[in-house]
Amino acid sequence: MPPPALVTWFYAPELAAGGTLARAICVFLTAFWIVRWIAALFLVRPYLVNRWWRLGYSAPTSSFARCPSSTDGRR
Repeated sequence: MPPPALVTWFYAPELAAGGTLARAICVFLTAFWIVRWIAALFLVRPYLVNRWWRLGYSAPTSSFARCPSSTDGRR
């Protein structure tokens, strides 16, 4: 099995077809982001003591959350 980063390269047709591998990756990524969000609520919040730290923490998350909406074909 290739490294996880190469799965999208080698198995692109199967992922685009929406097969079992595509569903498994979607389930994994959904679970990962839900766990990350819960951890952020309870573990990281005490360390975000000022506005700049909160901005620096939330900027990457908000930019990644915007990615799917920017690839839907509309501008």
